[in-house]
Amino acid sequence: MKKIIIILSLFFFNNAHAQDLYLRDLNEVIKQEESVSNYVYIFERCAGLFASVGNRFISSGRSDSKGLGDQMMRMGTEFNMAAVNIAKTQNLNVTIQSSIKKAVSIGKIYNSIMDDNHNRTGNALIGQVATDQTLCISIYKAIKGTK
Repeated sequence: MKKIIIILSLFFFNNAHAQDLYLRDLNEVIKQEESVSNYVYIFERCAGLFASVGNRFISSGRSDSKGLGDQMMRMGTEFNMAAVNIAKTQNLNVTIQSSIKKAVSIGKIYNSIMDDNHNRTGNALIGQVATDQTLCISIYKAIKGTK
């Protein structure tokens, strides 16, 4: 798992930001249908969100952010694993590599949104990023069976 976290961190640190800032409302995605493929997308999206936010915290250089950033990177990795595991239930062709690739792609969009948020308001973690983070934390707790 540590190897996956390092790979995710390198992807976010070394790649350019996505050009498109649009992501469909995650609540709408969740409500659209109950299917394995939709759950895989939701898990990969949460993985991308946590990896991008976690990497942002780690890269900030602030000593008070590293632990939280590491925790978010772990959560992102767990979402990737959950995506692969649920895909297996319906024999969908989702590997850890393909799931990470999708999460990184989604994470780049979140990075762009956070950059735009910060440029406009001074705070990267507002709006859709904050709303999606709250939803993904709820999903994470449900998966883990915690409150």
